[in-house]
Amino acid sequence: MANFSGGSAYESNLHQLIKTLDSNCSLTPYSNGFYNISIGKTDTINAIGLCRGDKKPDACHNCIKNISRLLPQLCPNKIEVFGAYDDCMLRYTSRPIFRHMDFTYYFAMNSSVHVPNAERYHQVLDSLINELKSMASSGDSNLKYASGSVLWSNSIAIYALTQCTPDLSFAECYSCLSLASAFIPSCCDGRAGGRVVSPSCNVRFEPYMFFDTDFNNPSLPPPPAPVLEGPSPVMDSLFL
Repeated sequence: MANFSGGSAYESNLHQLIKTLDSNCSLTPYSNGFYNISIGKTDTINAIGLCRGDKKPDACHNCIKNISRLLPQLCPNKIEVFGAYDDCMLRYTSRPIFRHMDFTYYFAMNSSVHVPNAERYHQVLDSLINELKSMASSGDSNLKYASGSVLWSNSIAIYALTQCTPDLSFAECYSCLSLASAFIPSCCDGRAGGRVVSPSCNVRFEPYMFFDTDFNNPSLPPPPAPVLEGPSPVMDSLFL
């Protein structure tokens, strides 16, 4: 990735971006968890921030504020940077990114917990994610997010979510989520949990409830027995 020079217009625009996100993200249009902004007439910086669809405004604001401060420290002088926490992700670059689906890079991680009968587990997971892909892609320009669960044995459920940046069309969101879910077999085969995160969308699944059930749509089964508990590692940061 290209670098910018100290004292450049891009550096000044980046500082202004951090100030803007720090002060404004709790306000409209950030109430839906999505924020896009362009700063500067020269060496313009374009940024997109996205919070997980079930997060309340205060948690969303804090996450974006923290990641906007951290990324320039982790990636000093980088023109294009993408970072993610559990609750939010942020991307900034000199390129136009609003209404552009981007899967040119991604990050995948998995749980250390293995599942018995992995083939059956992932068949059930595939069906759930396919349903959630359609639901998330059908969202409007405010939110493209879906979460749900399915029983794969008498006492154990799989929980999953899918989300796109809401500036994408149905086709773009569905395509992005399809690309993300296609990496699950290679990153997470036989594992109880995992996630694939890209600048435009993300997919996550776990053997425990990790999202706010008061927020969303599909009905959930009773909490499963803790046979497979043990979360996948928290994504402290991802940057490119």
